[in-house]
Amino acid sequence: MVIIFFLTRHGETQWNKLGRFQGQFDSPLTEKGRLQAHLIAAQLKNKKIHLIVSSTLPRAKQTAEICQTTLQLPHQLTSSLIERNFGSWQGKYIEEVKLDNNYQAIFHDVNTCSPPKGESGIECAVRFQQALIDISATCEVAHKNIHNVLVVSHGDILRCFLSTMVESFSDEQA
Repeated sequence: MVIIFFLTRHGETQWNKLGRFQGQFDSPLTEKGRLQAHLIAAQLKNKKIHLIVSSTLPRAKQTAEICQTTLQLPHQLTSSLIERNFGSWQGKYIEEVKLDNNYQAIFHDVNTCSPPKGESGIECAVRFQQALIDISATCEVAHKNIHNVLVVSHGDILRCFLSTMVESFSDEQA
């Protein structure tokens, strides 16, 4: 069985608006973020999605719940889809973190570099890939009629994953 994944990130949050690294911390969706979630659902209305799986972090969960209401689909949570662990960068302003000598290598290149006490881009991408494999296995075993799955996750974990899977993937495409 072939499973098609529709990948999206959560809607805008207060910290996105303020320019702060969230990582595995959380902040609530803004009004714009809730609207973005409604727009995601509207765009997918005719895609025959069968299941929504989201990160357990509240911003992704709330985005998925808005999609669930519109699409009238079951929703599952998995912690393996949570955002990249940015370690000691979490909660800090991006402008402050940009002063770190390794900022470019850690945040814009997907490699084995990681923020202090955080997760590398490669580790993050591998975790996301394993989550998709696990979701596929669950769908195949338990729900033979599930072919299209909406995955609601986070910006950097998606960027890391896509940069390892799509040739010449760039931050601009993210």
